[in-house]
This record gives sequence, structure tokens and C-alpha cells, in this order.
Amino acid sequence: MRKVKLTERIFYCHFEESEEEGGSHGLLVLESAYNFPLKSHTVTDQDEFKFWLTHFAKTEEEQSSRAALSRSSHAL
Repeated sequence: MRKVKLTERIFYCHFEESEEEGGSHGLLVLESAYNFPLKSHTVTDQDEFKFWLTHFAKTEEEQSSRAALSRSSHAL
């Protein structure tokens, strides 16, 4: 298994298995933060990887923005 940090909170873990066991696949993980839960999804090809990475990156940005707004509203 190889773990690669893609963004501050998104990681990709790659698994190599024999063809009998299913071949190569990976796991994209969006770590929990700001009281939002961890998200993960298994990917089996490049199209799935791109789709879920885009989705997780958008979610990461939205969660960071919401957390920043929440912190600023408490400061006022």
C-alpha cells in the first residue's frame, strides 16, 4: 500500500493485488475536520479517481469556508 497526500486533507491509498484478487484499486480519503465526518470512496480506474477527487476537493473547500464563516460569526 502507498499513501499519497493530494491536498491538506485528501489522501490516496493505492493497493496492488493479483488479478485473482481484483487487481489494482485505491481509496480516496477526505479526513474529518471542523466537525465534518471522514469521507472515503474506493476507486478502480482513472475516471473514478478524477470524479471523486474533484468531488472531495469541492467538499473540502466548502467545509473550510463554512468553518471560517462560523469562526468569524463567533468573533463578532
